[in-house]
Amino acid sequence: MPRTRATHAASAGRRQDILLAALDCFGRTGFAATTMDDILRRSGASTGSMYHHFGSKDELAAALYVEALRDYQAGFLRALVPRVGARRAVHVMVQYHLDWVRRYPDWARYLLDMGRHANLVSATREQVAAMNRDFSAEIVAWLEPYFARGELRRLSSSLLYALVLGPAQYLARQWLDGRAGIGLAKASGLLADAAWRALQPASISRGKRGKS
Repeated sequence: MPRTRATHAASAGRRQDILLAALDCFGRTGFAATTMDDILRRSGASTGSMYHHFGSKDELAAALYVEALRDYQAGFLRALVPRVGARRAVHVMVQYHLDWVRRYPDWARYLLDMGRHANLVSATREQVAAMNRDFSAEIVAWLEPYFARGELRRLSSSLLYALVLGPAQYLARQWLDGRAGIGLAKASGLLADAAWRALQPASISRGKRGKS
């Protein structure tokens, strides 16, 4: 018998409850120390429901990683408002990244920490790689008019990411560990301005130096 829409919705809701319970447990006691029973108790799901959605803790952790990455990327792409100035475009990217970390510290910490687990990365490698390729392509397409008009320096996607979000990601990790010494909102403008200067074409940068 086909499953009804209500059944699908209820199943999706239970899956989400389990994912959120896992996020809470991993954050409290760490991935290694957390058991499936811990997540089961926290979620309130039945054993059958748990194993219907996730066959193991590693599988659950991998699904949680993909869920966090998907949420981050979807929000990032929604923030890419068309027809803003080049400087504002750079600021939008840096500000979104730091704002997402500030609003969702548990998700951000999970992405940063679990990305270093070899078994998790292996389990999600192809899916995450595809998500990252699509994400990068959309960002580059959004920036293309600025590249074409010479308002931003055309760089490889890897270098572009390193210059725009690398420093913000480093600061976010420091902030999540309580070692930043500055709030993310205050740092956002400083890092965005630094990224903007890094992406300005060499001719513009030379011209500004010549006037100083």
